[in-house]
Amino acid sequence: MLRSLTPRIVLSAAPVVAASLLLACGAEVVPPDDLGVPPAGGVFNPGSGAGGGPYGYGGGSTDPGAPGGPVTPPVCPEDLKRCEVLVTYPAGTETAVEIRGDFRGAASWQQGIPMRKNGAQWEATVPVPLSRAVQYKICVTPGPGTCGEWRVDRTKPTVTDVDGNENNLLAPTTCAEPICEDAGQLPTGVFDWRDATIYFMFVDRFFDSDGNKCGGPQTSGPISAYMGGDWKGIEQKIPYLKKLGVNTLWLTVPAENTQAAGRGIGGDNQTYSGYHGYWPSDLDSAENCFASGALTVEKSIADLQSLTKALHENGMKVLLDYAMVHVHRDSPIYAQNRNWFWPNDNGRGGNCICGETCDWNADGKRCWFTDYLPHWDYRQKGALDYSVANALSWITKAAPPGDRIDGFRLDAIKHVEDPWLTTLRSRVQAEVVSKMPAGSRFYMVGETFSYSVADLQRYIDPATKLDGQFDFPARLNIVRNVLMRQGSIQELGRFLNDNENLYGRNAIMSPFIGNHDLGRVVHMAQDRPEWDQWDNGSKSKAWNNLSGQPLLPQPTGRAVYERMANGFAVILTNKGAPLIYYGDEVGLAGAGDPDNRRPMPFCSAANMASPTAIGAVCSPRDGDAVWSADQTWLFDRVAKLLAIRKEHPALRRGRFSVLQVPGDVAGDVLAYSRATAEETLYVVVNRGDTPRTVSVLPQGTFRELVEGGSASGAVTVPARQARVYVR
Repeated sequence: MLRSLTPRIVLSAAPVVAASLLLACGAEVVPPDDLGVPPAGGVFNPGSGAGGGPYGYGGGSTDPGAPGGPVTPPVCPEDLKRCEVLVTYPAGTETAVEIRGDFRGAASWQQGIPMRKNGAQWEATVPVPLSRAVQYKICVTPGPGTCGEWRVDRTKPTVTDVDGNENNLLAPTTCAEPICEDAGQLPTGVFDWRDATIYFMFVDRFFDSDGNKCGGPQTSGPISAYMGGDWKGIEQKIPYLKKLGVNTLWLTVPAENTQAAGRGIGGDNQTYSGYHGYWPSDLDSAENCFASGALTVEKSIADLQSLTKALHENGMKVLLDYAMVHVHRDSPIYAQNRNWFWPNDNGRGGNCICGETCDWNADGKRCWFTDYLPHWDYRQKGALDYSVANALSWITKAAPPGDRIDGFRLDAIKHVEDPWLTTLRSRVQAEVVSKMPAGSRFYMVGETFSYSVADLQRYIDPATKLDGQFDFPARLNIVRNVLMRQGSIQELGRFLNDNENLYGRNAIMSPFIGNHDLGRVVHMAQDRPEWDQWDNGSKSKAWNNLSGQPLLPQPTGRAVYERMANGFAVILTNKGAPLIYYGDEVGLAGAGDPDNRRPMPFCSAANMASPTAIGAVCSPRDGDAVWSADQTWLFDRVAKLLAIRKEHPALRRGRFSVLQVPGDVAGDVLAYSRATAEETLYVVVNRGDTPRTVSVLPQGTFRELVEGGSASGAVTVPARQARVYVR
């Protein structure tokens, strides 16, 4: 496996190189073994998950060798393979030193790798090309593109280059486990999906532009009916999204859904509407409930096209959610082509319902999610051709003439036969990407609700399948080690290190801390998750919030929001296209589905007090949301982190290296660097409840980017805070 931190080669003062080891439709039920007991005591038991099923009915496995197939090592081109070499230089009176050379091409002569003083020597770990000699020098008092003084290490081999300069020489190097270096920048004008920051909202729950909505008022239970949000409401909130700093929107499934209510997934006897988009009835028509003014299909598609146009004009990309596992039984396509769908028959005289009479895993590509959702049978050529063509039609249907959307979010991908995905990718490459500038991607990200790396990995191949997936294994580790403060935070460092290239050099994963199938993540940052005070889980808690009883309350106290910010700091300073679930930027409360899909609390305090009244007291002329001081602080911190990520490419595509934190007995501090040829940034996350002073930076003076100011030597990170440093 290609890893970011591997056995390193150490270049000492002698000229000898030696080795040295340094749901869319349900709510998650996480196994207790995965999240354990919170620090404040009490049993945290958000369910009894077992069996590794999807949509949280069993949490899957974090074991890369879990059922689902072996983890396939990613492939790295020979010219991008690197060995990590520890280079040293005798220390004198210098205060700041870099190693510069041709290890990353010409650019690494202009911006080198900072060396750290360790006793009587300076040292730095350098990724050198596999089996190629490297020339380098020591730069004392470095500056951007300049060097105060160039030095040659006389204790090591030297060579004279073609221009007559004397440089140190590192002989061709090999290693057992090379890392895979980034391929560099894309052509000018081509959007790099490594630069994407994704924001997802349910259209129905974000903002109502006019007060119109489908269905009547909901008078009891959690919010499970249409609330009135629309495409135009999102368009009116583009200034809010730009203020936050995201540049990509994942939009709800656009196809028309049934107006009929239905029983929940996985034995849930509660009643829901299809506001979420995952029960499509007419695949060719737009959801009329998302229209402004007259609730018609025609107005809906016009509003969607207007939204896509406005987002593109504001420099934002559009990902459209597409549901291809099932349709609603009211769909004309089901009535006309029953043979295109699996029969609801388990072969034993009963229905084939996932998690009830059929198994989520063994029967996952044929079982019905519930008795009103017929499952496509893509063994039938007619079904495959129709569904893929329908997906392709939305690429242009959702945009004004001459334009298109920028990618798909594909729902519940592991429940679909592979030919559907490979056929879609092939046609996208031939019919869409071929007409885009060279180097462009039509980004396709999938949802495989599993904590098994192997489950996610098998669907990732940008040439034939997905560009990436939502990173559930990463989410599990971040929540456990950062928000809930379980184990040592160094466990997260080791995970991120191994995760660096696990899905392949060209994969663009989407890390996240909260989504629509999980209880709101803010409660994971509480010492006692709120829903544990009710019965056995977040989904049950949601349905116990009946009319006349208080909703799951908004957490109070800055500490909870600081822990949330630390979770965001991790995903926003690492590779991938990070996802923010609407409302998480302000720590919005909520138990399981549907309570985790409350309307976004825009506009007035009265609207916050009555979350079912989306649009009831709001108008397009109202200002930003009314939030608590702690919620406002979290929003500002997330916006700041997004701005830092945008400004510094190393956070989006740089090499990841864990840094040692001397004296961190409690395991509360995680430090790592993100490096490109142009810059190196240092990230320090303190999850502890007291400030921590750590010595993790190289010699020299650094800017601190989160709160501002300068730093040198040991740095103090406040309790429950993260800091980012750059020279």
